[in-house]
Amino acid sequence: MKTHTLVAASALLLGTFPSFGTVIVNYNFNSLSTGDLVGQDGWTQGATSGPGISPTVALSPNTTNYVGSNAASSSSSSSGVGVSYNIEFTAGTVTTSSLVRLEFDVYRPSGSPVAFLGIGDSSTSVTSAYFGISGNQFQLRAHNFGTNNVVSGANFNSSQWYRVASEWNLTTGMATMYAKNLTDPLATAWQTNTTDAGGGWRQLYFGAGFTNASVALDIPGSGTGSVANWDSAFIRMNPSGATSYADNLNVQLIPEPGTSLLAGMGAASLLFFRRRRS
Repeated sequence: MKTHTLVAASALLLGTFPSFGTVIVNYNFNSLSTGDLVGQDGWTQGATSGPGISPTVALSPNTTNYVGSNAASSSSSSSGVGVSYNIEFTAGTVTTSSLVRLEFDVYRPSGSPVAFLGIGDSSTSVTSAYFGISGNQFQLRAHNFGTNNVVSGANFNSSQWYRVASEWNLTTGMATMYAKNLTDPLATAWQTNTTDAGGGWRQLYFGAGFTNASVALDIPGSGTGSVANWDSAFIRMNPSGATSYADNLNVQLIPEPGTSLLAGMGAASLLFFRRRRS
């Protein structure tokens, strides 16, 4: 009986997305002034399809179940794609043996704007891979907005906030994606081709039965060592006729499964023995 209780507690701790990890990026835009993002708090212009295009900082729209302050925004008055990055951690923090989870909040009022989050090497001003939304689709894109992996059967509802996450296995070059609706947690229309991942999260599918997508994580010309040079969070914003918003950037290094199991068992043991004591 005692063993079953301990195992059940461990399963509860380990079976619900998201996983526990070491946070290397935890950023919101609340302390910044409205206007151009580039030039504030270390944010720098990244590679773009149009020179001089900067994401903006604007008051984020507040909707049911979501309260925000300032957020990164695409400017509907500008043309081109705004890419910006901020050095957030030390080069060498991420290795090719890492499992990395990226997460952010995103809002699309209407139209077909782009809002993506990625990490990469600030010395090249180009991120290794992005994920997020484009139009009403969830997408994961390879290096420099390359190969596009589109989620099937899970369209992004307009005028709602979502929390979107991706997990990248830097050994295999495979990635998974997850999302949950923050504005309307009970909404089901967008969940056609998804699986319950716990805690309101849905795992997204890139096709019938495919939960993984291959992404080119290395920067061309730099070899496999490029991952060790990653030090920055990147965002890519494109208005395309409508203003999108991105907020609450988060990047974590997820422990290897063996480490996670030990941590989970340790936490479960603590809960179990506390319960026995009481």
